[in-house]
Amino acid sequence: MVVMVALTSCATLLSPSHQKVRIIPEPGIQVTSVNFAFDSTNIYRVKRSEKPLRVLVNDNGFDTGCEVSSRLSPLTLLNLTNYGIGFLIDVFSDCAHTYPRKIYLYHNGRELHWSRWRPTKKGDLFISFVPFSGIIDMQIFSNGRDNTSVHTSHAYGEISVSCLTSHDAYFTGSIGTSRPFDVGVDGNSDYMTLRQHWLFNGFDVGGGVMGLVPYYKVFSGRRTNVLNYGEPRIGFSFSAGYKIARFSKLELVYNQSVVNLMSMQPSFNGLVSLRLNIGFKLPSLIHKKKKE
Repeated sequence: MVVMVALTSCATLLSPSHQKVRIIPEPGIQVTSVNFAFDSTNIYRVKRSEKPLRVLVNDNGFDTGCEVSSRLSPLTLLNLTNYGIGFLIDVFSDCAHTYPRKIYLYHNGRELHWSRWRPTKKGDLFISFVPFSGIIDMQIFSNGRDNTSVHTSHAYGEISVSCLTSHDAYFTGSIGTSRPFDVGVDGNSDYMTLRQHWLFNGFDVGGGVMGLVPYYKVFSGRRTNVLNYGEPRIGFSFSAGYKIARFSKLELVYNQSVVNLMSMQPSFNGLVSLRLNIGFKLPSLIHKKKKE
């Protein structure tokens, strides 16, 4: 019986008890120890544990440090294939926990911080896009004639450009389109958003404004232009996400119009999407010119 239960604890069986981590400090930061051990190469072999790593450094002449937390290994998800029987074993096993393979040490103002990704800095630009469709999408129409309609599982495409205003905040502008699979009398909704974002330990929260143009008349799967059939609306845009890579995140976005600019009447068109947003850093042309 014990053997059967143990076989379900995937992370405990498949993960070694130790792992290697590489510490990558900014200039001026010298690592003095990791869990009270020192290695001149800044590559440490540490025991997996739910307890955080204790990283001590000499920061421009001052002794300080930080704690790097661990997280559950993705291997624990394999327990879902057998109804999660071995999940509790994995949770209480040190082997089920893992540290970042790379740990970047950097300054944010006068404070020492760490990150599992290469640190960003003010002025960095990155481009993001939402491929194909969202995981869960909903489109809400209110066409000014006292009726509404809701469509789900529509294609959702978006591209955005963002600029870091500080290490933990950025401003982004995006354009996108939303199209129900079953078009009927309602068609695409094109939109533009401007949002300010804030980062909190991997969480990404944003808020700002949006402009939306819903199309109600679609002929043979095509539409003409905004002046003929579009009814521009303005409103608010909100988002909440979690970083899964340096510039990529899983996010929930909610766009809500409040005014129809054509009729100057209240508008209640909304777009809701849970989706994967993939981003890439753009070349720092401005910084290169300054160096030259």
